Amino acid sequence: MVKRLLIVDDEKIEREALKKMIGEAFDDLDIVDEAVNGRQAIEKAKALAPDIIMMDIKMPGIDGVEAVKQIRKERPKIKFIMVSAYNTFDYAKQVMREGVKEYLLKPSRKTEIIETVQRVLQEIETEEKQEKESQSLRTSYNKALSFVQSEWVSALLLDHVQESENEEWESLFNPEAQEIYALVCRLLSVGHEEALERRRACYVWIKQWFRQEGKGFVGPMSGEHIPVFVLRKKVTDVTYQSEAVQLAKAFLREFDQHFSEAQINVGMGTPVASANDFASSYNEALIALEHTNENVRSSYYHSSFNKHQQQPTIDFQTEQALITAVKNGEVEHVPAVFQAYFLTLEEHLKGDIDRIGESVWELWVVLSRMLKDMGISLPLLKPSSLSLGQLKDTARAYLVKIAEEISSWREQDMEGLLYQAKEYIDSHYTESLSLEDVANHVQLSPYYFSKLFKENYEMTYIEYLTKQRIEHAQNLLKTTELSQKEICYQVGYHDPNYFSRVFKKWTKQSPREYRRQEK
Repeated sequence: MVKRLLIVDDEKIEREALKKMIGEAFDDLDIVDEAVNGRQAIEKAKALAPDIIMMDIKMPGIDGVEAVKQIRKERPKIKFIMVSAYNTFDYAKQVMREGVKEYLLKPSRKTEIIETVQRVLQEIETEEKQEKESQSLRTSYNKALSFVQSEWVSALLLDHVQESENEEWESLFNPEAQEIYALVCRLLSVGHEEALERRRACYVWIKQWFRQEGKGFVGPMSGEHIPVFVLRKKVTDVTYQSEAVQLAKAFLREFDQHFSEAQINVGMGTPVASANDFASSYNEALIALEHTNENVRSSYYHSSFNKHQQQPTIDFQTEQALITAVKNGEVEHVPAVFQAYFLTLEEHLKGDIDRIGESVWELWVVLSRMLKDMGISLPLLKPSSLSLGQLKDTARAYLVKIAEEISSWREQDMEGLLYQAKEYIDSHYTESLSLEDVANHVQLSPYYFSKLFKENYEMTYIEYLTKQRIEHAQNLLKTTELSQKEICYQVGYHDPNYFSRVFKKWTKQSPREYRRQEK
């Protein structure tokens, strides 16, 4: 890439000599203009943005030293070559304090001038290369960090993280031990044309919005739902609900500005002190989401969405035990766990059938969401006009039916879906293949697919994808004369340096060492 040079000297003959010598020596250097004093140099540096300025030190008015100081305030990346007939160390010290490394004395030999310019050009090239590599690393790091954050949210929702591990993750992503709450977005409509691409665009924007706002982490999109792990500010004069509602309003307002054809609603759970309890806030957010519509687009969870505003809540551990039994398809175990749950519910709500019915319906909302993650559809029933005994029998039968569906799915469909997923990875590993892409192919939620994949194959999705890519790279290194860069692109990577690091980590050898050993 051609670089730009500005020559600054109050003597015309000096400017002409420099232009001639440098113009003849460098094809990749464009002399964009000249300046006769420091003031002109400041103005032209601002207007022309040169890469290099050759600056005479001793000039009338604003001298070279002062010009350098002012130019560097606005354009710190410009490189300076100072030129002077005065062989005094004081001048050199002044410009060196401004970061200037090159200093020429008049008159200078042509070879000395050319060598000096060449050194500066090489310095610029090195810095640009380092900046490009740093940017690539930052991009890769941000992608990896975003993926890890998303996977952590998934693990929390699936109870798929050990408490000791969770403490480590929370210290990384929530170092100030802020309170947290769940926010769930439901993306209802994105128009008819190119719907999948538009959904992805909406999802990418949502991830960026929460990251830029520094509010929290977005989990993988599953069907219509997008879970968000929100960090709550430590503010004493703002209530939990007020802060969450204001966040939702700001989010919806900016979303609407970017996606006029899309419809999105938001449900919010109440804050919890630790990520270990995030699932409870998530379940509340799902329930709150059921109370949104076209007119009421956000809802914050409270104890009851009917006339009983002070309804006591059931013990979360009892409810979670029932959800776990149903989720695992433990058909024979569900009735006994349900019995304990229902007795606790009756005790908490003092036999009030309306409030018990509302709590049962809230439980069904949570379970219905879980079933969607697994690709299973069952109607969401809202109990009404039932006696307490009928409500209990209906709820027990419904939960047993869900457990049966899950048990059957685990025995029959799961292996087939995971096999399809592996086939899809095997045939698309050369592409930019995300966890969401594969999960969508087999119609599972990303976090549920991730959990099942690891449980069945004893490796994560990303480990399997890496394994496929590296094995194919090994074969290409052994059987072809393709360059390392060409192989990198053929197996699905976009950065040769990153490919080399992954290859060495996987095989304990660099690609070059592996090829030399195998041939």
